[in-house]
Amino acid sequence: MKNLGESFKKIYQEDRGFLGLLVLLFLLALALFIFAFVKALGVGSMAYVGYSDIGKFAGGEISSLWSSGGYRSGGMIDLMAFAVAAVVFGLLHSLISVQIYERRGKGVARMFVLLSAMLVLGAFVVLIRLLGEG
Repeated sequence: MKNLGESFKKIYQEDRGFLGLLVLLFLLALALFIFAFVKALGVGSMAYVGYSDIGKFAGGEISSLWSSGGYRSGGMIDLMAFAVAAVVFGLLHSLISVQIYERRGKGVARMFVLLSAMLVLGAFVVLIRLLGEG
């Protein structure tokens, strides 16, 4: 962790495009955190928190697979999982990508940051669809 400042300084001097991708990932994750937190606070006692086409395999019968899919209900605390995911994507993935940059090079690190940004955008889509906003 003590070399983190030096790593960011090196990235700033050598590859500002990668630094821009890190800033983009952080801003997307921050927007997801704010959106998820505000929407979770506005939810009443119940809200849709998940969706599955398959559902649960209940009772050991194959016929239960066909009728048990759909939306799962939950409360505010369940929607906070999106805010936690935003923190993981924004902070942890940024730190991991700096380590990847140091050890594997900028190509692999750029791919990791872009995949993380796509995961954040995917989380936005899922959250918006669950809340019925889109």
